[in-house]
Amino acid sequence: MCEHWKFLHAADLRLGHSFGCHWFASSELHRRIADSPYRAWERLVETAIDQRVDALLLAGNVLDPRTCGAYALGRLEAQFRVLHDAGIPVYWALGELDRRAHWSARPPWPANVTVFEEPTWERRTLSCDDRRLELAGRAWSARHGQRSWPAKSDADVPLVVLASVAPEKLPASPAGTYWAMGGLEQPHDIDSDTADIHYCGALQPVTPTGGHQGSATLVQIGLDGDVQWQRLPLSPLVVLHRRHRLVLHASADGQQAFNALRDDLVADLSHLRRELAQSETSVDTWLVEYHLEQVPPQLAWRLADPAVERRLLEQCTQEVDPPRVVPTRLLVESVQAPTSMPPSGTLLADLWHELEAARESTVQEWPLARWPAEFSGLEQPSSDTVVSQSKSWTLAVISKTA
Repeated sequence: MCEHWKFLHAADLRLGHSFGCHWFASSELHRRIADSPYRAWERLVETAIDQRVDALLLAGNVLDPRTCGAYALGRLEAQFRVLHDAGIPVYWALGELDRRAHWSARPPWPANVTVFEEPTWERRTLSCDDRRLELAGRAWSARHGQRSWPAKSDADVPLVVLASVAPEKLPASPAGTYWAMGGLEQPHDIDSDTADIHYCGALQPVTPTGGHQGSATLVQIGLDGDVQWQRLPLSPLVVLHRRHRLVLHASADGQQAFNALRDDLVADLSHLRRELAQSETSVDTWLVEYHLEQVPPQLAWRLADPAVERRLLEQCTQEVDPPRVVPTRLLVESVQAPTSMPPSGTLLADLWHELEAARESTVQEWPLARWPAEFSGLEQPSSDTVVSQSKSWTLAVISKTA
């Protein structure tokens, strides 16, 4: 006898996405990272079968058909067929990445896959014994404005709304028992007295976060319309960022600062590896983006060279065994200011006085083409780099060329 409906809600699988890890010396490590979105997708399908759900709801951005390649399409279709054999239907609302305009041809998906391709609401009916449930789905569209919303056709029938993004402006009492939304990396809920509006978050996050593991949402809807749901962490890879302040005097030479930074990064990566090993999680790899603060000037200019940055990252990765925590980028956020003021009349003194006079503005920017060569004896850097004066009145390099 049917007692409830059960769905698995996921979005932003991003199959075929590149994490920019092509520099890794270890082919096994590179393969593990590149394969992580597919492993998350397979875990999602296994969970749907284990939980015996009534349907899998995909709220957009499953892949980008312009760039993912035949391999990603094959891995997607293979799991669709696994769900077909298990008798589980799939409802897929196209998102911004996988919208219809990006497909050169419509793939012959298995019969259990329903794709909502249009930016207007389409309806499907699910049956459970003598009970019915309505599903309203719609694809993403920039021109549509996302301002419309579906309405219930029968007050006694639960309504599930599936879309890659919620409308910009919701009605005072939106219809729908559960809204399955996508398009956000982090899970998020919208307060409403009449509907559960839920962004499930990305199944495989691709931007640095505080350590959020990609997840799906298991939803249970009672025959009376009562909704219960829980998040299920599934992704095997997490992308996070760490802030690191290098405690060195501004006069430290480039090699001394380089060695100190390498030792600090190796120590931090080893700490993170132990933390990951002791945690009760299904994550097997962390990708770490480091944001460096108070970097000595000579080291900052060395790290502006991609070859130097890559060599440092490779050394750190090789010294942490096994490499389950991997550094991917080094971003210089701030450079130590001069320890003493230069002689009056020099270009550096003129620039410093301009910064001191800019107290009315929160941030002032100058092209680094004006940065004087006598600063720490360094050559003039690229004009694409800018110098910023922040509220703390310290010089900071806020961007650099790759």
